[in-house]
Amino acid sequence: MEVQNNEWQVVVFFLGGQAFAISVDKTREILRWPGSRPIPESHPAMIGITSVRGEVMPLLDLRAYLGITPKVPLESSKVIIAEFNESKLGFVVDAVERIYG
Repeated sequence: MEVQNNEWQVVVFFLGGQAFAISVDKTREILRWPGSRPIPESHPAMIGITSVRGEVMPLLDLRAYLGITPKVPLESSKVIIAEFNESKLGFVVDAVERIYG
């Protein structure tokens, strides 16, 4: 008989001094700010696109969705690469604390 683990692991990150979390199951990797190319006339949350090991993906600023004042990403910013429905995208965050769970 297999024992099930009900523990849920999350990556805790910060935006505007507030803590948030994303499931480890959706997180593919965490990177330093890779830079981006803007997309003209895009949604306010769309920072631009970037290439990670040859794979082009969008970079989003969650501040636009969470009501936090937007800011230009800094070199100290981190990017959480997440995968939803077989599509990868990057969330730009101020800092990543650690994995809990």
